Amino acid sequence: MTPPNGVSSLKKHGRSFYFASRFLGPQDTQRAAGLYGICRQIDDLADETQDRAALAELKDHLARRDTSHPLVAEYFHLSPDMPAQPLIDLIEGALSDLDWVALDSQDQLEHYAYQVAGTVGLMMCGVFGVREPRAVSHAVALGQAMQLTNIARDLVTDAKMGRRYMPSQWCGDLTPAEIVHPSRQQREGLQQGLVLMLNRADELYEHGFAGLKYLPPRARLAIRVAAQVYREIGVRLQQQGLDPWSGRTVVPGVDKALLALQSSFTWWRFDRNARS
Repeated sequence: MTPPNGVSSLKKHGRSFYFASRFLGPQDTQRAAGLYGICRQIDDLADETQDRAALAELKDHLARRDTSHPLVAEYFHLSPDMPAQPLIDLIEGALSDLDWVALDSQDQLEHYAYQVAGTVGLMMCGVFGVREPRAVSHAVALGQAMQLTNIARDLVTDAKMGRRYMPSQWCGDLTPAEIVHPSRQQREGLQQGLVLMLNRADELYEHGFAGLKYLPPRARLAIRVAAQVYREIGVRLQQQGLDPWSGRTVVPGVDKALLALQSSFTWWRFDRNARS
């Protein structure tokens, strides 16, 4: 499998992250894009080819830190601080998507969000050379928050793929088909679940933002921009009446720029206070 160019993959598939990467220096941009490209390839093995054997092989090579596997070599080449376990956990999350997905509880939802996104927060710490142990919970929380936003936005899209990430604890034991074409009562229950999911995401965003101080200054700004843009998706979903059935919620480029300006001011104020 030939790995895609990290930056071009980021630009094509991760527009919000590509936008935020403009606030990084060239080396950090390449490393962050390289990590995105690796995660993207794992996602494609799950969603596009459903190749369990390839995912299991990759996990085994990672556990042994065996760089004879090209993706493992690429991963550890990103930085000497790259931890193996978060990428192994991400692969476990990708493997779980190959089975029937119907989560029961908030705990299961947040565990899945850790596997596929909280782990990315941990790996980004490796990319940026963050060694402060107190950064860990904040990095995980920010990844989980963004994943919950993603799940809320893609509720119907995921259901069409046979996946229900909305826990039955919040919406009842609905089938994916019922999510795609809900009755009025089922739709109201799902919308109540979306409120709970986005409220929980907001709590995780706040905890994640509190840990940005552990990042280098430019990385702090880029991650804040990416998270603010993602958080805005949830805000707009609520403003549009919690209606993922009518199409995918997006944040236009002009509004991304405004969010970036707000984040830049916050970053500048924090940096000035830290130096005073």
